[in-house]
Amino acid sequence: MFFSFTFGGEAVSLAACRATIRELQRRSGIESLWRVGERLQAGTRRLLIENGLVETMDCAGLAPWTTIRCCGSLEPDALAVRSYFQQEAIRRGLLTHGNHLFSLAHDEKTIDEALAAYHEVFQLIGEAVRSNTVLNLLEGPPLHPIVRSLCWSYHGVAAKNEARVTLSNTVLLGCPKQCTTKMLELLSGTTWCTTSVPRRRLAVETSSVSIPPGSWQAGCGSL
Repeated sequence: MFFSFTFGGEAVSLAACRATIRELQRRSGIESLWRVGERLQAGTRRLLIENGLVETMDCAGLAPWTTIRCCGSLEPDALAVRSYFQQEAIRRGLLTHGNHLFSLAHDEKTIDEALAAYHEVFQLIGEAVRSNTVLNLLEGPPLHPIVRSLCWSYHGVAAKNEARVTLSNTVLLGCPKQCTTKMLELLSGTTWCTTSVPRRRLAVETSSVSIPPGSWQAGCGSL
């Protein structure tokens, strides 16, 4: 008998997961995650208001899992702000890209230390945004997107006996057409997508890509 799935026959991780759940129950872990998360989210939003950044940044999400979101501006500007945020946070001993994933190791003291760092960081960001000097203050190149989501939908065309793939997003930000073509060629030669795409090049059209019959599933992923 053969079976194949994520954990296979390995049960150590499952046992560790079960033990973790028991510990969360014993120590009121869910309540703790909400408590420290709400403390950080409320404190972060207060600091953003104090520094005039409510139109530029937010601490978004539900309390146990929040993220610093740069919004209200064009993407290059938002990425510059995020770059400056990470630069100044790590300078103050806080290694983060803005996601807050809590555990039982995080207590009120840990949250207050993070907020103390944010107090200084948001003050600097507020001044930089108002003076339009964020890029000048970076000590390296700003963050930039490398890959984009490639979403597609398959529509069976009975008369032509083929499937049609419609791209609902670009593969790369500002990516030239020939680069997009190359990415699709690479896609057809891998097992990244869950469909039965033969190992052959995809024909790129103006707004869609034609692929051979037999690939009728729908999917979404990132290269």
